[in-house]
Amino acid sequence: MSVTMAAPQVGRMSGSKTVLAFIALVLVIAFLRLLPLRVLLAATRCCNGRAHDLATVDQAHALVRTVRRAATWWPGRAACLEISLTTTWLAALRGRAVVWCHGVQVHPYTFHAWVEADGVPVDEPATTPSFLRTMTIPPVLEGATHDHRRCQRGRRCRLRPLRH
Repeated sequence: MSVTMAAPQVGRMSGSKTVLAFIALVLVIAFLRLLPLRVLLAATRCCNGRAHDLATVDQAHALVRTVRRAATWWPGRAACLEISLTTTWLAALRGRAVVWCHGVQVHPYTFHAWVEADGVPVDEPATTPSFLRTMTIPPVLEGATHDHRRCQRGRRCRLRPLRH
C-alpha cells in the first residue's frame, strides 16, 4: 500500500532567493549522488563554521520555506535530507548558522533530518522531538573555542583549544 503525500504549501517568496535556493538544492542533490555522505557532511560542517552569527527562528523559518519552494521545481525527490542540508548551506551563505540534525525513530523505523534554531526544530512536524539524534552539525562561530579533550578528530583538529 502506498501513501501519496502532498507538497506543503510554502507561499510566495522572492524570485532571486528561490533561484539561489534551487541552485543550492541542485548542488546538494548532485553531491549526495556523487560523493560519500561523510564528505558532504564535512563540507556542511565547514560551511556552518564560516557563519558569523546564529540564525533566529524567523530567519531559519524563512530559509526553510524558500528551500521548500525551490524544491517544488525539482522533478525528482527532494525530501528532508536534501532540504535540511540546503537550508544549512544557504544560511551559511547569508552569514547565519543553524544546527543540522539527523535522527532515527525505532517504532516505526524511520530516519529524519531537520534544522534547528534556538534549540527549536524549524518548520517541522510535532513528532520531530521524538527522534533520537544520531548526528548534529552545530554552528562553530568565529572566535569560538573548543575542548580538545572531547574532540573526536584528535591531532587533525584545527579549532582553537578551550581556555581554562
